[in-house]
Parts: sequence; C-alpha cells; structure tokens
Amino acid sequence: MDLPMKIVIGQLDLTKTSIAVLGFIGATLIGIGVTNLTNRKSYLSASYQKKQDVKRSAYSYILSHLESAHEVREAAQDYLDQDAEAYFHSSELKRHLADINNALSQAHTRFKQDKLFLSEKFVARYKLFRASLRELEHLSFPDEQEQLKLSIDNALSDLTKIARKELS
Repeated sequence: MDLPMKIVIGQLDLTKTSIAVLGFIGATLIGIGVTNLTNRKSYLSASYQKKQDVKRSAYSYILSHLESAHEVREAAQDYLDQDAEAYFHSSELKRHLADINNALSQAHTRFKQDKLFLSEKFVARYKLFRASLRELEHLSFPDEQEQLKLSIDNALSDLTKIARKELS
C-alpha cells in the first residue's frame, strides 16, 4: 500500500501535492524574475543604443556642416590669393559668406538641439569655436578671412578627434 508522503515542518503539514505546488510557485517566481531581468537588460541596451545613435547623428551633422564651411572657405582662399581687393567687392564674397553662415548656422542649431547628448569636451571646444567667431567682428578684411579659416580648420580638427574618441 502506497501511503501519501508527508513532511511536517513545525506546525506545517506538507503532502506531496502541496510540495509540488510550492515547487511550481517557486519555479514560476524565479521564471518571472529572470524574465524581468532579461527585459530590463534589453531595455537598457536599446536605450543605450538609441543614445549612441543620437550622438553619432549629432556629431556627424555638426561636423559635416563645419566641413562644408571649411570647403567654402578653401574656395574663397583661391579668390583671395588672386586678388583680395577685387574679391572684397565681388558677389563671390557675398555668396561665400552666405554659404559659410548657412553651414555654421545649421551646425549650431543641431548643437543646441542635441547638446545634452554630446560629451562635455565636445561642448566646451564647440563653445570656444563659437567665441572665436565672435572675435572676427573686430578684424578687417582680409585678416578676418584668414582668422575665419584658422578658426574653422582648428575647430574641425579638434571636434573630429573628440567625436571619434567618443564614438569608438
């Protein structure tokens, strides 16, 4: 005759069935805990990846517009080298300045939009670049153009290095 297995713990009287039920409940709770941990890890991973994507996009956008300003400034240098006085009075100067201002304006708009995602080092160097642009107002042509070239070139180089390090 097979008698039901009975375990007594203190005042608790457990049968085989109640032990099986407790085991099932325990396994279920462990399964729920593991599922929650897995979901949390997936959420954190996706959140981190989304932040990296925003960073990458912001750095790329800002740097590509600084690169555009650099390229326009390089084209302007050809005119300056040929005849600075004629360039000063030309429509090319106005077009170049408009293109540079447009590129720098777009970069700055994106900088303000995504500033919280950018590294402190990038933000500090970008602000230094913007300050150097404000100093150009006190210079006369063609010194202003030469300083603009230096400001853009140095900022582009430094900010590219910072962004690469941040994203690697």
